[in-house]
Parts: sequence; structure tokens; C-alpha cells
Amino acid sequence: MKAELFPFQKRALSDLRMKTGEAIGGYQRTHSNQVVSFTAPTGAGKTIIMASLIENIFLAMWNIQSSLRQ
Repeated sequence: MKAELFPFQKRALSDLRMKTGEAIGGYQRTHSNQVVSFTAPTGAGKTIIMASLIENIFLAMWNIQSSLRQ
């Protein structure tokens, strides 16, 4: 990502990644819908944090697919 996250945003991103992983695991175990909620004050950078999360997920999936092709 071109923008560098502040330390508090990096912590939020790390927490979101963990919660997302837990939700995926919960879905795989129970086959019931899971919800991950993200709230932060105005100006905290919610948009850039979520963009970073999506980028992390996309790059992880791309790296897995690339390694399977080799």
C-alpha cells in the first residue's frame, strides 16, 4: 500500500485480520454466517484500514494461487 499506516491503525488492522480469521474458522466449523464489525472515531482512518485489510486478503490469496501453479 502506498500510504503508511500509523501505529494505532496497524494495531487495528492486526485485530481485524485476527477477527476475520476467527470468523472464517467459525464459518468452517458451524456453516453459519459470521459477522466482523469495525468501528472507530471520525478521522481514525477506517477507509484506509479496510483498504489495507482487503489488500492483505487479496495478496494472500494471490500468493497461495501463485505457489500452487509452480
